[in-house]
Amino acid sequence: MRTLLVDDSRTMRGIIRSIMTPLRLDEVEEAEDAPEAIAALDATTTDLAIIDGGLDGALDLVREARRRNAHMPIVMLCADTGADRIRAARAAGVTRYVVKPFTPDILSQHLDEVIDGATSRA
Repeated sequence: MRTLLVDDSRTMRGIIRSIMTPLRLDEVEEAEDAPEAIAALDATTTDLAIIDGGLDGALDLVREARRRNAHMPIVMLCADTGADRIRAARAAGVTRYVVKPFTPDILSQHLDEVIDGATSRA
């Protein structure tokens, strides 16, 4: 499963990758901002997107990813727990909204569930 991982923190991308490895999510394209992520979407087929909700343009990126692939799971990681932000993320097309900080087990569980859902549709 080809995954696009978007976060402006190299450290956070490394942490997330270490959580993804046991799930056999080893085909990962990384981007540190929305323009770089859109270029990655242009360059290859993406099966799963994990997007930092704190990025400038995060919701626009979600909408663009959703426009390109209506069925791709999109997981947003965000420290904002406000109901308005969560509703906006869902309206943009986010499949799962995971609140930061999260434990490896929590993120792993969410990723496992969206992967299972994606493979059952395939």
